[in-house]
Amino acid sequence: MRLLAKLKDINWLRQLYKYALTGASSVSFQLLLLFLLNSILNIYYIQSSIIAFVIAASYAFSLHNFWSFKGNKRQGNFQKYVIFIGINLIILLLNTFCIYFLVDKLNFIPIIAQAVITPILGTLNFYLQKFITFIA
Repeated sequence: MRLLAKLKDINWLRQLYKYALTGASSVSFQLLLLFLLNSILNIYYIQSSIIAFVIAASYAFSLHNFWSFKGNKRQGNFQKYVIFIGINLIILLLNTFCIYFLVDKLNFIPIIAQAVITPILGTLNFYLQKFITFIA
């Protein structure tokens, strides 16, 4: 029985590791998009943040679905995508509020504000996705 519990812990750690790698990739992509949209194309930082977040979330879903949490076949991909995007919309609202607060109220640079927010919301997102979307 103890061996089974240890194996489950190893699987959970493997998923967390894969999620972190996938997350780092999608966060890098999101930050690059934010920089391009805001600094190069001069799109307002809130709009840039939202656009970058939505594109990066779709990219992240593909990576998580086919690599991080690939073992779950209980739901179809479309159903998982809808749940994934729903959770990410909640995260997006939190992200938008936080970036607004850090930039407009505390005078952070937008890219720095996003870098501060991302690990916190990323951790929340991992647990929500693991136990709701991908039911691992």
